[in-house]
Amino acid sequence: MRRIAALGLALLLALALCACSDSGPYTVTRNGRDYEIDKAAGTISDGRYTYQFALTGNASQYDLEITYPDGSTYWWTQEDSGMGHGGWSDGYGEGNYAQGDALRDALRAKAPRARSGHPVLGLILLAAGLFCAAAPRAVWELQYGWRFKDAEPSDLALAMNRICGVAAAVIAVILMLL
Repeated sequence: MRRIAALGLALLLALALCACSDSGPYTVTRNGRDYEIDKAAGTISDGRYTYQFALTGNASQYDLEITYPDGSTYWWTQEDSGMGHGGWSDGYGEGNYAQGDALRDALRAKAPRARSGHPVLGLILLAAGLFCAAAPRAVWELQYGWRFKDAEPSDLALAMNRICGVAAAVIAVILMLL
């Protein structure tokens, strides 16, 4: 029974941590302008136009190419040393669309963190955990005591009920805060 409970708690924790990934579109504001970024689709929109982008590398060293609606491109290469250089294709018109460096800065901004917590599941787990921690003898009675006549729980059984209750309460708080 303990193994099943421990496995269930581990599964709940794993599910809670998996729910943290955000792969959908998000909005960032740079210089008073909102940009909607969809990294999965490789698009960035300034509300008027949608631009395609290709980003390769990591946070300190990357290559970025932005393709404008008219087919012109802006590119930027960021070096590991913090220096970078860029340019644009012949058809690039600076006044027609959003500037390439503004789009690059919007792409470099961190996505706002969306709450992905599970408050109802967290509250249920918190209540169960607090009950286990506060009344380990009652938990033992519910688990095993009803099966045997004149049985008493061991100190280890009571301690394990208390420890599992505290662990469940901690996991519940994490679930509610994510």
